Amino acid sequence: MVRFALMLLVLPWLAASPALAAKVSDIRVVGDSERTRMVLDVEGEPRFHILRLRAPYRLVVDLPDTEFAAPASKTKAIGLVSDYRFGQIAASRGRVVLDLTGPVEVEKSYLMPGVAEQPARLVLDMVPSTAEAFSEAAAPISEPTPALASLQEGEEGASPEAHEIPIDRPDAADSRPVVVIDPGHGGIDSGAISSDGLLEKDITLGFSKALREVLIERGKTIPILTRDDDVFLSLGKRVAFARREGAALFISVHADTVPQDYVRGATVYTLSEEASDVLAARLAARENRADILAGLAIEDQPDEVATILFDLARRETRNLSMRFAADLVKDLSAEMVLNKKPRRGASFRVLKAPDVPSVLLELGYLSNNVDEKLFQSDEWRERTSEAVASAVEKYLALPGVARR
Repeated sequence: MVRFALMLLVLPWLAASPALAAKVSDIRVVGDSERTRMVLDVEGEPRFHILRLRAPYRLVVDLPDTEFAAPASKTKAIGLVSDYRFGQIAASRGRVVLDLTGPVEVEKSYLMPGVAEQPARLVLDMVPSTAEAFSEAAAPISEPTPALASLQEGEEGASPEAHEIPIDRPDAADSRPVVVIDPGHGGIDSGAISSDGLLEKDITLGFSKALREVLIERGKTIPILTRDDDVFLSLGKRVAFARREGAALFISVHADTVPQDYVRGATVYTLSEEASDVLAARLAARENRADILAGLAIEDQPDEVATILFDLARRETRNLSMRFAADLVKDLSAEMVLNKKPRRGASFRVLKAPDVPSVLLELGYLSNNVDEKLFQSDEWRERTSEAVASAVEKYLALPGVARR
């Protein structure tokens, strides 16, 4: 099994005293294959440190006490950078992830003070390097600084702060079933982007909040969101959260994009080790890369099936997931357009809780103009969330369905 190692390199803090909160107003990458520069326009005095990650080669620039005001945008290959993304990894904690064409050396990294009306600029200069030099520079330090101690102790190479999920926990005496709603993507991971700049992470959060409100009004369940803001959560953390809360049902909300702009409509996915079709396989592969996109190191997980009893429990969970998925497709079909193949299966990491029935609801396609307009409609959101809520309650009322 291939294991992706997290390699750390710490650059000196830019100031000895605690830095003030900073804001990034713009980001750009320029240059060629001989020398590439990343420039961040900033307000304030940001601290930063850089992580080097291999398999694939990436540079991660962490910015504590920093927020991004720059709009997310589609990027293209520039010089030594094949792609890049930026955003919040947690509240007031920014991150930039640079996908590299190969190993690089960070020749210079510095903060250029603002002059007159020109903002301050954080500059990172990169030149080609070798795999050996990259690995040597990225070797873990034996005694991490206090600033990095929490980073190394965190799950999957990210700080604990990046994985905290603040919620109002239900009363222990409340016997209503818990429904965990998972708005896909968030923070640095924008997900799919429409041609007009509409972000999947915003669509999923808006719909999830609407669904929560509908379920609260109906009063038969306790709905909880994995995220209530524009922050990043690892896939493993989302699954662990549902299990910890004793969820009777887990619904992960997404919106896809495909090259064919005529493809539209909602789709409900359940877990399957073998994808039901090429589209399902492609979507699962993309969604399962969310942690890599956010600059986390991913390690192959051991086989979850440790005993026959555990395997039986997981099979029962899958059967229940498929039962709910069938009901959900039926209820949604009366209120919205579904994909030509509305029930699919694939190996989504976010659906792998062995004891929580789980589905992934793909609301539609940001690459389709009709779906894109619907995503921005309050009427559509209300009608669709009512249909999902109805399916949730009918499923939880079925005999033999565990409620907590």
